[in-house]
Amino acid sequence: MTESYRDQVVIEMRENPDHTKVLDGYRIVIQPNGTIDLDWLNDTLEAMFHSVDENGAVVQTPDVQSPYMLVQRRSETHWGAAGAQAQFLIETAAHISSTGLDTIIGIAIGSLISELRQRGHTVRHGKLEELDQDDIVAHGLRAIETRFGIPQSNLRHRSDGTDQTGQYIVTAVDNDGVTYEVTFIVRGGRTEVGKSLRTMP
Repeated sequence: MTESYRDQVVIEMRENPDHTKVLDGYRIVIQPNGTIDLDWLNDTLEAMFHSVDENGAVVQTPDVQSPYMLVQRRSETHWGAAGAQAQFLIETAAHISSTGLDTIIGIAIGSLISELRQRGHTVRHGKLEELDQDDIVAHGLRAIETRFGIPQSNLRHRSDGTDQTGQYIVTAVDNDGVTYEVTFIVRGGRTEVGKSLRTMP
């Protein structure tokens, strides 16, 4: 077991049967509250699709016939505000329904979330809403107003986009030149802020 410090770990599952168009998705965002065993997490995600036979050889789980691809990315920033992130991206042909992941993978996801919480990690998860630019800005400005108490009428939108984990980012400036930035996801119409930053002029 190798524990390492991470500010945030994101697991994103995408239903992409022919590698041309993502049909659906599910995301788990983990705040480790310290260190997390990324090797254990990687092995647990792989185990959703295969297991090991009595000889130690990897075999595909009989109940999960859909192929998958798992990519893990780790990053550390020591330029300005330091931070350490990890992302697990899974592309699969498995169907992701309107209520969540299909039954076999869904049970495995539920077990993973329970285990992560037992290890002391904070976990948010669910199907995410895809937003157009106007919606991203609207949700972002409302999040800044709620987080910092600055009325939207005093904010001027500066930029918007997504970070390397696919979360939305909105930056705005108030009448005094103070800059605000929020990183967030939207689930079920609710805006969940992962990070927020205020920079004085």
